[in-house]
Amino acid sequence: MKPGRNISVFDAYKNNYKYGSYIGTKNNPYKVLVTGGYDSETSSVVIHEDCEIIGGYAISNINITSITLHEGITSICEEAFA
Repeated sequence: MKPGRNISVFDAYKNNYKYGSYIGTKNNPYKVLVTGGYDSETSSVVIHEDCEIIGGYAISNINITSITLHEGITSICEEAFA
């Protein structure tokens, strides 16, 4: 390891998918939904199928009429839908 290199839980990859922002790894760049996923035209939330975690406040302050949570989601953080 090179001196001065910060190591985090993931070597973070930031990605966007259908109005949402994600962080993840090289193997799964959509691991954590950080913000969004909201489609204002349909008032629905679209979450990438590889997402495993919905972060705190990731889907907040929006008026949604539908959301689909797939089987791969393993954790929903506190205040995710605040």
